[in-house]
Amino acid sequence: MPPKKQIFTIDQEFLLIDAVKNRPQLWDVSHPMYRRNDIKEVLWQEVADLVGIPNIIGK
Repeated sequence: MPPKKQIFTIDQEFLLIDAVKNRPQLWDVSHPMYRRNDIKEVLWQEVADLVGIPNIIGK
């Protein structure tokens, strides 16, 4: 099996982890805003912008 292609740099990986970690609405099921998909959409776009991935929502 060939090695996996590196999608992110190490710096981007750490940035991604920190960005998601700092937005518990994305991963903490006990968070009051966890089920708000409209808010999660905005937060995921913020994460993508920080990491350098253009427009992941497809708008």
